[in-house]
Amino acid sequence: MAMDAIIAHPRSVGRNCGWPSLVTGKLVQLGPDLSLFVKSRADAYRLVDWVTPELDDSSLRAQRVDRAFVDYRTFEPKWLQVKLIVEDEHEAVLHRLSSALHLRDGYLDAKLIQWAIDPANNCSTAKAYQALHSEPADPLAAIV
Repeated sequence: MAMDAIIAHPRSVGRNCGWPSLVTGKLVQLGPDLSLFVKSRADAYRLVDWVTPELDDSSLRAQRVDRAFVDYRTFEPKWLQVKLIVEDEHEAVLHRLSSALHLRDGYLDAKLIQWAIDPANNCSTAKAYQALHSEPADPLAAIV
């Protein structure tokens, strides 16, 4: 079974404004953001589809609110990034996602995004990355 993934390289978490939250879909006036550099426009828009819930009614498709922003500049066609933003209280989501991408050498899939948003309910979907939120082993505990 092939993994439906893209390569995305994160920049450190910063602050930005003006598009809907990855977590809630509400417009964020100013909040933590994460830029993910991708290889193609197709990958960028696939990532936007992964983070944006599908609408049940096809007549509402025109009203879809994307939960990511594709920063594409025609004068810099190889400098393509997808920006994710959250409210201040959800900043940890972006840090989890960034850390996991570093461990995965940039491999990103929809399940990893779900895990970053809710690691308690999705820890089995992001295989091998539960270590990001597990406690380190205590070497003295083995002696007692």
